[in-house]
Amino acid sequence: DTFTVKTPTSYYASPIENFSFDIKNSILPQINSDIYVSPSGNDSNEGTSEDSPLKTIQYALSVIAANNDNPYTIFLYSGTYSPNTNGETFPLSLFSYISIKGKGENKTILNANGEKNVLYFNNVQHIKIDGITITNGSANYGAGIYCDNSSPSLSNVTITKNTANRIGGGIYCDSSSPSLSNITISGNTANWDAGGIYCSYNSSPSLSNVTISGNTAYSLGGGIYCSYNSSPSLSNITISGNTAYSFGGGIYCDGNSTINFANENRCNIYSNSALSGNDIFSEADINIIVDTFTVKTPTSYHAFPIENFSFDIKNSILPQINSDIYVS
Repeated sequence: DTFTVKTPTSYYASPIENFSFDIKNSILPQINSDIYVSPSGNDSNEGTSEDSPLKTIQYALSVIAANNDNPYTIFLYSGTYSPNTNGETFPLSLFSYISIKGKGENKTILNANGEKNVLYFNNVQHIKIDGITITNGSANYGAGIYCDNSSPSLSNVTITKNTANRIGGGIYCDSSSPSLSNITISGNTANWDAGGIYCSYNSSPSLSNVTISGNTAYSLGGGIYCSYNSSPSLSNITISGNTAYSFGGGIYCDGNSTINFANENRCNIYSNSALSGNDIFSEADINIIVDTFTVKTPTSYHAFPIENFSFDIKNSILPQINSDIYVS
């Protein structure tokens, strides 16, 4: 007789293609248009105009009726969306054909207050995220963003100060290939692997104009971790100042994974730290093509094991000394 909404989306029944429905009544209305949300709004508002915004993103997701024929956008006003400010609840589990557009990274902040993942994508496609900061997420996997069999497009997004109890402080990708453009991934932590971004099980994310800096993994892959046939593509990426307490301060790759470096818009990898492979550790052969590396002629201090790498490096951060050295 009664379901939450008359026309369920994958927000309510997942995967949506597994269901057929015969529903007479609903609890919530549905909105067949773009929706506006403001921390100072009200979830009893219409939500369909800038003058009458809803208050929470979670409520907007529960009533928006986006689908293949009618993709919609949730527009976010400036402000902080968190449990403490507007009663926001996390994680925000997005479904297909939804876009979220903020006012800018420094203006629209999604703050999970250390309670859950911030954004959660599970078996969804055709999602765009633009102009927000994702911060203070906490979860076992993918504290900032969790992607499972999903490939969202993110642009103009900062992902910072998120903590994974296990893997993927900033972003966790399992069988996922998101597109990341003009992104900052900084200051995230994983108590196991992948402080910045985790790529596993045939994940091939595309990264363009991305900064991955100051992330920490207490085991492997301070900046990027790749495993199980994953192959991220990097164009104009800077990976610096990341730390792994075991292998691969900047990048860690297992034997079945690789990194695809752009020939034209070259990347920069420098000043990362680890127990082994300060800048990069790989079990498979990798051709490193960069503009700037920590040194012009890397040793196994920087890339381990050194025999697995070939290098095309234009510039370096540190000089190298081709002689004995004295230290006092």
